[in-house]
Amino acid sequence: MRTRLSDIVTAAPELIARASLHIDTPGAGIVEFTREAAEFLAKAGADDAARTDLKAELRVLTRQPVYLSFALIMVAIIGQFALFSFIAPLLITTTGIAEADVPWLLLLVGLGSTIGVFIGGRLADWRLMPTLIGTLILQVVDASGAPVRVI
Repeated sequence: MRTRLSDIVTAAPELIARASLHIDTPGAGIVEFTREAAEFLAKAGADDAARTDLKAELRVLTRQPVYLSFALIMVAIIGQFALFSFIAPLLITTTGIAEADVPWLLLLVGLGSTIGVFIGGRLADWRLMPTLIGTLILQVVDASGAPVRVI
């Protein structure tokens, strides 16, 4: 059995729960979690006949689909941060929304984005090309400013 990151992530809630039983001072949770994780890795390593080859796992990052995916994710995150740098002043000055309402609007945007990602993922798993084409059509209609009638 090889110890992989997925094994550690799967075991993390149990490690956190066990570590939280021993917390009595600030910062002790991190120390206790680190100790529990080291103990978990030591047990997993003892059962592991073949050691995990770190170079082989890092070599996966050189595959084109993997690094292009990472590049796309970084561009999307940078774009999101750029949007949020300017959206609050734009909302306040252009639309006249009260400054106290901006965090609530940003919360709604975040919730809508999260729900949209889940729905888009489910639809893409169901039927990829119709989902992509339908999403593109909806974006074009939205960007055109044409009134859309919801049935």
